[in-house]
Amino acid sequence: MATGTIQKIITPFIRPFYQGIGHILMFHRICDDAGRIRVPGAANIEYTPDNFSSLLDQLQNAGYRTISLDELSEILPTRRKVPEFIVITFDDGYADNFTTAYPILKERNIPFSIYVTTSFPDEKAVIWWYILEDMINQNQVIEFGYKDKEYRFDTSNPQGKLQFGSTVRRLMKSSSMEDLMVLVQKVIIDQGIDPLQKVKELSLTWDQLNILTKEPLATIGAHTMNHLLLKELPVEIAKEEIYSGRSRLEEKLGVDIQHFAYPFGGKAAAGSREFQLVKEAVFKTATTTRQANIFPEHKAHMECLPRLDMGLYPNYSSLKPALDGWVPARMNRFKRVVTE
Repeated sequence: MATGTIQKIITPFIRPFYQGIGHILMFHRICDDAGRIRVPGAANIEYTPDNFSSLLDQLQNAGYRTISLDELSEILPTRRKVPEFIVITFDDGYADNFTTAYPILKERNIPFSIYVTTSFPDEKAVIWWYILEDMINQNQVIEFGYKDKEYRFDTSNPQGKLQFGSTVRRLMKSSSMEDLMVLVQKVIIDQGIDPLQKVKELSLTWDQLNILTKEPLATIGAHTMNHLLLKELPVEIAKEEIYSGRSRLEEKLGVDIQHFAYPFGGKAAAGSREFQLVKEAVFKTATTTRQANIFPEHKAHMECLPRLDMGLYPNYSSLKPALDGWVPARMNRFKRVVTE
């Protein structure tokens, strides 16, 4: 029997147990299709404006209520019954959150949150995934050495582009801050590329963020200083990333920062140690990228709330099985409240 048929048969039985009381959706960028060869994973952080608008309209037409993180933090501890809700969140701090997503959301009176990595508006972030895309679209051959190994990629063909993107993405994503800086030097700077060019093009500015702090629909959350894998950092450095990211936002924006999102957010990025650090920092909520829905029992796990990664759901039709609980139930082996 086909998977789609099984899903249709089982979903009515799954829904009451696994749809939960609401859902936190994770976006990154709202922008037009780049129309070029992509680094693996990069295109998954982008939603087109038309698709975003259509999704929001369909969610509202389906009866989902959109709420803020602040309201979520009030609902869960009290266990008060509310209509099934959606929370809209964005990670990192891209300029199109302000220029494109914000007008679409404001037109529909939908609250939203942006978790800001402070090296973005400080223009210190190396947005290497987009730099790698420029490289594979502009170069025929790419060579570099790293940790006593020489790498050479023929990027004149699709297979070579894919190999370069996959290899360097894996190296950079799993690197410590020290190793990342070495890779940036070897892969980007030594190729004559300004490593800060993309953050200047793509990041929210502090002026834009200050405007958003005055918008009742908008909530600014913390996302560390440098978007590193917290789980791979010594505890004191991990704490510095968490606390300094928050304090920098508070210093520049003049508001209390009450919400947090873990960089990357999967099991390899954040676990019990990181959850405890964030709990000690006394945020109202903190979100992961564990794929699951929200249940009343999450009131005991406000430091590790799950989200649905919208890179996996390009439209409402693909998202609906996750909202109904079918996808999280399968992914989490029928565990409802996902923390670890």
